[in-house]
Parts: sequence; structure tokens; C-alpha cells
Amino acid sequence: MTEQLDPEMFLLRRGQRRLVKRERVATETAAAMCLRFESLGLTAVFDESLAYGGGERDALDFDGARRGHGSFVTVFVARDPDVAAEALTLERASVTGVERPRDEQRADFARLGELLGYPACCIRAYAEGPNSPFFRRGAAAYHLEPLLRTRGRLELLLNNVAVPGGSPLISHAPCAYDCAASVAIAQVVLDELRRLDADEAARLVERLGRPTLYWSQDLAYELDGVWDGDELVLRAAVPLGRPSARVEPYLVPGARVRPGFGAVRVSSPEGDVATLLDAEAPLELPFFMDWSRRSAPPISGRSVVLADVETADESYMGNPLPALAGDLLTLGFDARSVRVGVGRSDEEASGPVEQLVAYLDAPSPSLVVVSTLSSPRLRDALDARGASVLEVQAADHLHPEHRDPVGGPGTDRLEALVRALEAIGAVSALEGRLVTADLATRPLPFAPVFDWDTTFGDGPARRSLWCFPVNSGCPFALAYSDPGAGEYLPSAGVRLRGCNFCADGANYSVVPWRREIGARLAADMEHVAHEAPWIRRYVVHDTFPLPYLTQLTESIAGRGLRDKELLLQCRPDWLLRHRPAIEQSVEALGRLGWQTHYYLIGFENFSQPELDRLDKGLTVAQNLAAIAALRALEERYPGHFSATRYPSHGFLLFNPWTRLEDLEENAAHLESTRFHELRSHYILTRLRLYPWLPHYHKAHADGLVTASHASAKHSSARRMGYLPETPWRSADARADVVFGIVTATEARFAQSSHARLLGLACEFARRYDGPAAERVVTFEREYGAALSELEPAPAAASVGHRVPLPAAAPEAWEPDAEALIAAGSLAAAEALVRSSGALYAGSAADSMLRRIAVERRLGQAESARAGGRTAEAVELLEGILADAPEAARARALLSELRAG
Repeated sequence: MTEQLDPEMFLLRRGQRRLVKRERVATETAAAMCLRFESLGLTAVFDESLAYGGGERDALDFDGARRGHGSFVTVFVARDPDVAAEALTLERASVTGVERPRDEQRADFARLGELLGYPACCIRAYAEGPNSPFFRRGAAAYHLEPLLRTRGRLELLLNNVAVPGGSPLISHAPCAYDCAASVAIAQVVLDELRRLDADEAARLVERLGRPTLYWSQDLAYELDGVWDGDELVLRAAVPLGRPSARVEPYLVPGARVRPGFGAVRVSSPEGDVATLLDAEAPLELPFFMDWSRRSAPPISGRSVVLADVETADESYMGNPLPALAGDLLTLGFDARSVRVGVGRSDEEASGPVEQLVAYLDAPSPSLVVVSTLSSPRLRDALDARGASVLEVQAADHLHPEHRDPVGGPGTDRLEALVRALEAIGAVSALEGRLVTADLATRPLPFAPVFDWDTTFGDGPARRSLWCFPVNSGCPFALAYSDPGAGEYLPSAGVRLRGCNFCADGANYSVVPWRREIGARLAADMEHVAHEAPWIRRYVVHDTFPLPYLTQLTESIAGRGLRDKELLLQCRPDWLLRHRPAIEQSVEALGRLGWQTHYYLIGFENFSQPELDRLDKGLTVAQNLAAIAALRALEERYPGHFSATRYPSHGFLLFNPWTRLEDLEENAAHLESTRFHELRSHYILTRLRLYPWLPHYHKAHADGLVTASHASAKHSSARRMGYLPETPWRSADARADVVFGIVTATEARFAQSSHARLLGLACEFARRYDGPAAERVVTFEREYGAALSELEPAPAAASVGHRVPLPAAAPEAWEPDAEALIAAGSLAAAEALVRSSGALYAGSAADSMLRRIAVERRLGQAESARAGGRTAEAVELLEGILADAPEAARARALLSELRAG
């Protein structure tokens, strides 16, 4: 902007704003600045106690910031002393008022914007920005959020891209690039500039009207050219930030640029066609911002709803939709993330589905992406909406040939997503892709959405766990062993290696950056810890994480990450082989307050014929040895290791060829190992038949496929929310007798009694040959005395994938925990809370654990202070206030350190 006009001071003198804010004024020059303003009859104030570090200066900063190094203040200038004083009060509250309700903070923010003369619509949009998922894409959101809201033509007077750091005519971020209130302010400033220097005003308008090719805050080009139909013929392309060697060879004089969203077509003077996509980094795609007012923005109205449809419990299977939502936001779509808790029946789904349908009607999105359409009611409702629907399934539920195009490993997600969007007409064609990042060797930026915008139905309002996708599939590759397979298997399309009930065998897809998996994974975890501190449980989505476990542990320690839970998968034989590395990791992470949980170990069965039938590649002895090792680790590292905290280990009790003898052997081992602590509801587990697995075809050949399930509980897919499966019956009819009995009675008994219940059902099935309708009644009559000895189910038994441990009421553990904290025994206090099953008691336990974590970090901060490590102490204390702003001790100690 020319030195002839200071827009903010001009508007202040005109009475069109009551306040001017000068940010990043060097502290040593602030007093002199205030005196200069006061000599002009104005009031200028600042508070040196609110000084802050400089950071990077932007174009809106006062010139004094150029000279300052390290210490800056904000100066408020007003005609009315009361307005200046009120602004300073609001500034103090925003810096020190961490305990105030969010509504009060937003009210203060709005009041300050009002004093500064910003339009109310822009104040609201800017206030929502930091809380929106899109805003967390970085500084680019300063331009892209207004672009998403623009429905008409872009107004050149609001062009805040041509001049790095902001518009030369307005000093606020417009809510949209067609905001009438912002245009009115800019027009007043432009009129004054014309009065002072008409030639300068004309040059500015000409520049502001040039189109912009925008990738990110520091990568954009101002395009000078003439329009020929729908194409801009370039005279020159001027970089607005750093130049890009990947882009400039295409933006040459005479090149013809055709606007597009996410992909911009460029024809060279020789006629060659290229498509400009991500110039420097994946998912950083170009936006053609047409400030010439010729057309509306190409992304106008492009909205996507990503509906995470799930049962009441959160899934360990991954978070593809949050990752895709982050991709879409980075692409510039108006992407809204919605959680829909539909329960496990159509009746449970009806309410949330109707809520989702109403949500989709206002306004109707161009694309709906759903995790799974397991509810017929939801499928019908979406079909009736008319919007394009893309269904994303968890990768290990689908044969590779049947997977959705967006379901692959993270490193190919961008191209697959853009192709899928292209297929429904949501983005421009991508042929001739000449300028692009190498996705085969460079992973995507980690920028997912951590919080749902909207939640319908039952279930958590926020994600409490996060899955980190690494290597997909499974390296275990034992060949399918049935000697008669050639008689019934099709020639193609069937997975024939690995555990034959799973689609992932011999399908291990290793990320190209495998030598640095641990380091990159720790970096992703640090990002989650910063962006979503409420997420405590970190799930490593890899069947074989043991090779990089040591590197991951060391990287976590190097980044100073603390007080999280690490959830890992494994096989029993791998666990036994890698036990020394596992112990070293548990010890090292335990010192950082981490807990290591093995939540998914594939035991599957305790009958050797069954293990062989499943091609598990294990022995019963290995299963038993692995369980003994897990118990020993739990005993050795209480509070830091568990295989029972999340009882979801792999088990398959029933399949079409299960014999009564197999069930009897299982009953004995299930009871002796207390397996209910490792897997909830194992007594109901059944093999799911799908066409891409060999047992589907074997069951057909053996005549074991049925038209429908004998009962709803016969469908594991329905009970667990998986893909619909093919119904079957048992070759040994006695196994069906056992399953019928246990499904009819298991809910009455505690999980600890299920192995005994299974044994009783096996005894009964050995001799019963009466009518099917009388089986359960006869069993309960004959075994009534034995059943009365079983432990009854808790009053509020859980029906789901994970069963909460019995939770002690807070009054049973809180006094002792308080006493241990007062005595400084934090580890003992934490162990008491967790061993009481108190994590399932809700907010009381969560609050106690947060308090213990705060006390632990306070002790570290005080030690650092005593040792003269002031910077370390300040960092620890600021971290406490970020996680638990109610920590008065931390505030007091931080004030002392700053005062000192």
C-alpha cells in the first residue's frame, strides 16, 4: 500500500471505526508511538506485561515491528479514552482469562471486532475459524475459508492474496469474497485513495483484478494476461511467494490457462497440454481465483458430508473417514464430518437415520461418503436423496478386487480419492498429469479431522481413540491346506494364503518409508497429541508392528510424548519370539507414563484340529504359552502393561465343521486360562462366510449353506456391524445344539462363567436327541442346579464388542486415591484407580487420572525449576494449563517464573 494513505487511521478519523489495533510493536518503541498519537489528539495504550514473542511479521504489522527482536506489544489507538481502555481490558482477558466460559470469551472477541469496525458477519466467521476442522489446514485457510463461502463472483476490492499478508483496502478477514459489508468499507478507502492519487488507485485496481493461481500461503502466482473465451492467455506469471521450479516451466508467456478446481489445465504455446496439480506437496492443489469478476468460483456449492456410521462403541478398525475429511478440506471442499450412532438394529437406527436425512436436506451436498451402509433403512434413505454416495469399508473386510477406490494404503489415498471424485464429476479431469508429487515415495501430509462437526444417535460425542494406519494386510502366508480344494474352489478371486478365515493373509503391503516407520509414527502421534489432546488411546493399525517397536519407542521418548495408551496387534508366536523387545518397550514407555496394551492377538481356538482347519499355523501349546507370557508381563509391569484392558483378542469358537469334541476341549482351556478377560463374548463367535474366502465355497460343496440364519445371534456380522454374511449350519448337528443353548442363556451369566456354561451345554448335547423346540427348556430343567452355581450377569451387562470391567463406585476408591496423592505416591494412586475398573465409572475416574497426570508434571516442573532449567519448567507448566486450565498451582508457579 502506498504511504499516502493508512486505511485504518483514515477510517478512525472518519468515525467509521472506533478503534485501531497495532500488533507486534517493538516494546522499546511503544511508548514513543503512544506519545506521537497523543500529540494528534488521540489516546494510545498498551500493557507491557502482555508482551509476546515476535514470530513472523506479516504485511499488516506496524513498521516498528521491523526493528524489534523478541519482545512485542499490541497498541490500541482510539479517539475516545474509554474505548481504548475497554480494548486493553479485553486484551488482558483474552490472555489471562483461561478459566472463563467459552461463551464469555467469544462475546469479548465479538466486542473487540465491533470496536475495530469489522462487519458482524466477518467477526462470526473468523471466530468460528480456529474451531473449524478446515482452519487447521494452516495459514492457507485465511484465503480458502472465505473462498468456500463465496457464492457469487469474487470482488476484487477484497483480494487479500495479491498483497501478501492481507488486503490493502480492508484490515480484516472477510467472511466471503463477495461480502457486501466488507466491499462497502473497501470502497470508502479506495475513494479516498483516488482523491489522493488517482494514478496509484488505478494501478492498484488493475493489479487486484488479476486472477491468482493459489496453492498455499507461500506458493501463489498472480497471472497477467487477456481472456480468450474460457481461457486466460498469459503475458506473465508473477510469484507472490517463493517461486516453484515445478510450476514455472508451464506458466510462460503465450500459455493458455483454463480455470479448474483442484486441477488447472495449461496449454503451452506449442500446443502441449499439462494439468497442474500439487506443485510441491501432496494434497496442496491449485485454486484458480478469478478476481476479474468474470465467473463465480468453480468450487461454489461443492459440499461433501462424510458420515461415520457406527454402533455405539468406537471401532479399532481405523478412521478412514476422518482422514478423507482432512484430504477433502485440504482440497478445498466444504467437507462436514458427521458421526451417526445407529445401534445394531433397524429399530435403533431409525432416529439417527432420520436426523441424518434432515441434515442432508439443508443444504443438499454433492457427495455423501459413508463408512458402511449396514442399515437397510439408511441405504434406502440415502438412495432417495439423489446425491452421489460413496461407501468406504474397512480394508480388511473386503477382498482387494472388491475394495472401494478410496480404501487403499495411505500413500495412494490422494490419487484414489481424486479419481473417485472425478468419477462423479466433482473435480476436473486429471489426464496429462505432468506436475505432481511422487506419491509412491512420499507419504501424505497427516492432516485428519479429529472431531465431528455433528453427532446423531448414541455413542461418544468425540473420538477417544485414534488409529494410525501403517503397513496393511498381514505377512503370515501359510497355504490353504484342504487337499480337496480343487474340486470346489473357483479359478480366481479367492484368498488362498494366511489364516483362511481372513482376507488379509499374504497381503502385506509395506509402506515405502519402512526404514523410518517408528520415527514417522511418533511424529504423527505428536500431531494428534497437539491437535486433539483429549485422545488418549493410540491404535497402531499393523498386524506386525514388532520390527519397528524399538524405533517407535525411542522416537516417542525423543519427542517427549507422555501419558498415552499404545494399542498393538500381534500373533501368539510373534509375541513369544519378540518378548525381550516388548519388555524393553514397556519399561521405556512406562517411564513416560504410557501404558502398552496388546488388544488384538489372534488365538482363535484351543483345539488343534480347529487351528489346523483354520490354517492358523499355531499350536495349542503356543497359545497357552503366549497367555502365560501376557499374564507374567501384567504382573511385572502393573499399570504399564495389559492384555486384558481391552478384551478384543481374536477367537473363533464355531465354524461349519466344528465338532463337539472341539468345543469340549475349548471349554476346558477357556476356563483354565480365564479367557473371558482376554475376549468378551467369545462364546458367541462364529465364522463369517464371504465369496473371497475358501471356506465359503467349501461350505457350499458340503451342503452346509442355508437360506437364512436360525436366529439373529447366528449372524456375527449383524451383531458386530460387519458386512452381511452367508448363513450356514454345522456338519456336526451337536455343535448347533450347543450354540442354540449358549445363545439362549449366556446373557444371564457373567463372562467368567461362560466357559463352564459351554461345558454344561456340551454335556447336554452329547445325549440329547429330542425336538429342537424343547432343547433349551430341557437343558435348564436338567442342569438347573449347576446353572444356579454360575455367577449371574451384572445388572447392566454390556452387549457389544467390548465388555466393561465391573467398575467400583467412586466412593470405594476416591478417598484412598486422595490419600496416596497427598502422600506423593502418584504411581500407586494411578494403579488403584485403574485396578478398580474405575475407567468405566466415567468422569470421576477421568478427572482423578487427569489430576494425577497434572501432579506428576508439576513435580517435574518444580524439579526443573530447582535445577535452574527455567525454560523446561515453563514448557511443562504451559502444557499443564493447555490440558487442565483449572490447575491453580501451575498458574501460580508460572507467574513466579515469569516474574523472576
